[in-house]
Amino acid sequence: MEVPGSLMALQINGVLEDALADSALVGPGLSQYLEALSEHLATATPTQADSRAFMESVQLLLAAMSFLPGNRPFKYQAPTSVRAIGPAALECVLLGEGGVLSVDVALEIPASCFDDKDQLNNRYHAKRALYLAEVAARLQRHPSTGSIAWEAGSDPRRPFLALQPAATTGLGGLTLRLHAVPAEGTFPLSKLAPHRNNLRGVVGADGQPAPTPHYNHSILEDLLLLRQIAEVTEEAARNPALRSALALLLVWARAHSLDEGADGLSPGFLVQLLLYTAAKV
Repeated sequence: MEVPGSLMALQINGVLEDALADSALVGPGLSQYLEALSEHLATATPTQADSRAFMESVQLLLAAMSFLPGNRPFKYQAPTSVRAIGPAALECVLLGEGGVLSVDVALEIPASCFDDKDQLNNRYHAKRALYLAEVAARLQRHPSTGSIAWEAGSDPRRPFLALQPAATTGLGGLTLRLHAVPAEGTFPLSKLAPHRNNLRGVVGADGQPAPTPHYNHSILEDLLLLRQIAEVTEEAARNPALRSALALLLVWARAHSLDEGADGLSPGFLVQLLLYTAAKV
């Protein structure tokens, strides 16, 4: 990734060269791995021990959400798509400390995995956790899996799986953060508007259901994620400079510690900010 031009361009290119991961890791090599992972998730059957272990690992989370799986049965279906998201969608990933690389990956949950009104009362978040538990059980013993474990993100209702590919894959220095997201159209957007109530126990001083904007946003963010990534990819195809601009934004945010904490400037947010800015130019 190079910026053509003057002395400043040379300096920028130097910054990008030092900060960005090798395109061989976040380009074709990653794409091939994700394709193989998708095929495995469509055909693999986990052992009972692995399935039970990962199901037990989410019981505390489900209990915190007051979700009883027996009352609302959940059946796993293979993800309809598996793809890199965030900066990795543009093959633009910063090197972490010690050369560690982390790439966010979205597993698209088929709409048929959900029931009507699953946007209510943490049902979506519970089924999302169950889905990832099923994914983990299927990947646990696959030869390409080095390790797989739960990690908490900025939203405790939406944990993700940290998957480290085996060294034999050529991606041994990479950590894939597997996020599960619903297929677009799974939930009506109107029901996730800021003024809507989707936690029936939340009431106002008048005893009436109160708005739950933060809860609604946590579902909406997942629901629209793949559409946003498609828009970013299309814009980058029209404007190749978008990749360099994103890389510089990521370097700037890290240099000023603006990418830290739950309310920091996440890579996903910076991608959307850049897309919005490009649309206004």
